[in-house]
Amino acid sequence: MGDAVLDLLYLLSFAQVDLLFTLQIRSFELIHSTVVKCSNYNHGFIGDRLVSLYTRLGCIKDAHNLFDEIPHKDLVSWNSIISSFSQKGDVGLSLNAFYRLRQEDGMNPNEITLISLISACGTLEGGYIHGFAVKNGLISQTKVLNSLINMYGKFGYLNEASGLFETIKLPNLVSWNSIIKIHIQSGLSEKSILYFNLMRRAGIYPDQATIAFGDIELGEEVAERLIALNPLDSRNYIMLSSIYAKAGCWKDFSKVRALMKEKGLVRTAGCSYIEHGHMIHRFLVNDQAHPESESIYAKLDEVIKKIQKAGYVPNPEFVLHDVEEEVKESLVSKHSEKLHSVFWSVITASL
Repeated sequence: MGDAVLDLLYLLSFAQVDLLFTLQIRSFELIHSTVVKCSNYNHGFIGDRLVSLYTRLGCIKDAHNLFDEIPHKDLVSWNSIISSFSQKGDVGLSLNAFYRLRQEDGMNPNEITLISLISACGTLEGGYIHGFAVKNGLISQTKVLNSLINMYGKFGYLNEASGLFETIKLPNLVSWNSIIKIHIQSGLSEKSILYFNLMRRAGIYPDQATIAFGDIELGEEVAERLIALNPLDSRNYIMLSSIYAKAGCWKDFSKVRALMKEKGLVRTAGCSYIEHGHMIHRFLVNDQAHPESESIYAKLDEVIKKIQKAGYVPNPEFVLHDVEEEVKESLVSKHSEKLHSVFWSVITASL
């Protein structure tokens, strides 16, 4: 694989991670032309990414045309375009692709196909997918049930959603989050707290998503209950501080972090892993500990300069720190996932 195509893969990787913030269509067409020139137009991964990115930029016709030109479509390709159309909220195009994958290519949809479809469906289309899942033996898949629970709950069909939840033998965290969320969104906070307590009794520990569905008062109530149950678990304080950060309540955020420090509680930093040479390589945000750090950061700077020319701007929205925008952008650019991706580029180039 040539350097140009390798760099292209990383251009697309960064665009995927940062959700195409400020990427202009004209710049993206330049990336597409690079694919054609490098004779890797039919590479499955690149083709799927291009289709997805065109769709997210709103270039539906271009996405359609490009997808039709991909010669060897597998189920991943079909799932990718269905997911892309669903994310744009176009249930018509999603269902059309669902029909084509079965009729044109004779493929059997899997749970990923159904999950992608359900996210765009109303109750009419969702009911059809629900029936398809039952008929084809996919209704027992917890991920499918979770998606149906969200779909029915979104439109106020709480009895149907609750009935599906009761059929799950071992609800996972997403299952519990879904049933809690739909009751909060319907204004039934007492019922959501009931499900929250049932979740705790089942031995499932809540995450930030569990307490972020409602308003800040409800999130505070749930987080404070968790702290009362286990005052030495740093995760409880982190979830509460994240609620305050997202709401812009930086004084409250600072108080929680100060309380953590007072109690000697340490936050476990998020990290990414990659395996190479029979070793597991671990990366943190702004990590300088890896022996190949110099090469990794050199390559990262090179790639960032290229994608900035293509219109990329780091999005600091989800950095939960009250710091200058320049610092936030640096944290985004040196995210652990980017570091481990660039490490892969460095070791691949040396092969």
